[in-house]
Amino acid sequence: MLRIERQWPSAREPDDGEMADRALSGDTEAFGVLIRRHREKTLQSVKSMTRDDWLAEDIVQEALIKAFLHVGQLVEPNRFLGWLKQIARNEANMKLRRGGPYRREKPFASFGTSGERYSTGHDGDMLEKLLNRLDTSEQKRGLELEPIETLLRKESVRFIRSLLHCLNERERGMFEAYFFMNCSAEEVSSMFNTTAGSVHTYLSRSKKKLRDAAVNRREDFASSGFRSSSRRRVLAAPVGRPEAAATFVDRTRKLLRSRGENTDITDWMGRSGFAFRLKISRKTTYADGAFVFDWKQELNRLLMEHGYEPDFLCGQLEGSPIPLHSVAMLYDVVPFDAEEIIGFVRRAIDCGSPVLFFDTYVNRPYVHEWNLIYGYDDYSCTVELTDVLPPYRKTLTYEQLAASPLRFLCSARKTNRQPTKTDPCEAIRSIVMYAEEGDGFRGDNSYSSYTMGIGAYECWVGHLESGPRLANAYGHRYLTHVYANARAYAGRYIRSLELPGSWEEELGKAAEHYDLSAKLLAEASSLCPFDDHSVGSWSEPVIGRTIGLLQQAHDSERQAIGLLEKVCKTNESIIRHKGIRYDE
Repeated sequence: MLRIERQWPSAREPDDGEMADRALSGDTEAFGVLIRRHREKTLQSVKSMTRDDWLAEDIVQEALIKAFLHVGQLVEPNRFLGWLKQIARNEANMKLRRGGPYRREKPFASFGTSGERYSTGHDGDMLEKLLNRLDTSEQKRGLELEPIETLLRKESVRFIRSLLHCLNERERGMFEAYFFMNCSAEEVSSMFNTTAGSVHTYLSRSKKKLRDAAVNRREDFASSGFRSSSRRRVLAAPVGRPEAAATFVDRTRKLLRSRGENTDITDWMGRSGFAFRLKISRKTTYADGAFVFDWKQELNRLLMEHGYEPDFLCGQLEGSPIPLHSVAMLYDVVPFDAEEIIGFVRRAIDCGSPVLFFDTYVNRPYVHEWNLIYGYDDYSCTVELTDVLPPYRKTLTYEQLAASPLRFLCSARKTNRQPTKTDPCEAIRSIVMYAEEGDGFRGDNSYSSYTMGIGAYECWVGHLESGPRLANAYGHRYLTHVYANARAYAGRYIRSLELPGSWEEELGKAAEHYDLSAKLLAEASSLCPFDDHSVGSWSEPVIGRTIGLLQQAHDSERQAIGLLEKVCKTNESIIRHKGIRYDE
């Protein structure tokens, strides 16, 4: 039994500077804390400008997206609120100049009529306009404007950053310092040990290179035969509410179901180990532990067990803040390349395979989840995919797909390999391994580290013991939501296993212990529901009750593991003695 003395510390709440530093390191939970802390103040500031509540909401939402995408450009972390307000004010000014949120306003990627969509003149012209707009920030330094405020739209900035590879290191450094960091020509000259006149020469040359690259980008896209071969294809939609909160397993299973395979969610949650896993950040109750594992390795194993082989397209998008650094560090930095991604999607869907996609475009309360792309339309330049919220389907543009900061797509090819049959004894060994040790992927880096397996309960309880001001409320809600749902499949999976000998009673008891753990975690989740962010549900009394529930869940699972270890060791000797094999 975990022995915890509940002494709520009077430690200070992390200030904006500390949370912004975490956000700069890729901690999306910290960014969420900052947004929840300052959203209302930002909204009131915008309302005073627009005198229109609905317009103000739209403006703040776009400002938050810009802030998230470009948090890496925050120069002074302790001035996060001022930086966010300035982004919102700039967004408001831009919309008010256009006469409202919809009048004559277009994203950068949509300039030109449909017939002009691949005209080679627009990108060079619009790039020049954007650079001229950015250039005016030099004349407004007395207003203490933040670098991000000069960006017209997130599509524009992503597009420019996707072209910066055409500059050499010195040109790129000067360009970013001048246009994105608001440095004067004199400051840039000091940084690069040259003269202000040389800086202007470099900038002029860089702008010409970027204009040429923008024109070439569209010419290459058009010459690829995209227009002449435009087509649309949609597979049978695997939509509907996810059966498992662990959307990685749910979507992978549905990917194979769409290929005609008869898949069972309980079997998938059990064989994958997700029904028994637990991983908690050592920093606080961040939600990222539920996502930190080796995605490629897991997909290779799961798909190959069912007679399929995966194809991957993955990477970290150059110049973008990356979520889940512990996972992202496994992949190379890649440039913005819409055609490569759409080509991958087309090939997979044309062969009858949906594409598993790490989706950073989900709506609140989610931050990122797994979805399936099951259709594409070259005429509208969109893909169709599942979603975790009603109506459980949505569309994304090709530009949005390519701009996803952590790129991970996977399709499945049928092989001649026969599906692997479940060996009950091996299945129990796997359960014990996942329950005691976790998935084996630590993902430790300079900022993040994790505790896995049954011992992670102690880590979780320890975070809650620090009190409601220091424990991460969103992360805790997400963790109880996911792990309570996962444990609901643990007992069912154990009961589905058939071992030689008279071990039904022990297996039944182990399953009952996991059923109890699922019930306790579900109760903990009901105390702080994932979709409820009210202050009242995150208080010292609620956390105190939650600690007790987690302690009981820990004890129950510990007893289940003991029973399974006993069953496994005994049956291993029986199987060796009788020569029983389950793969025949």
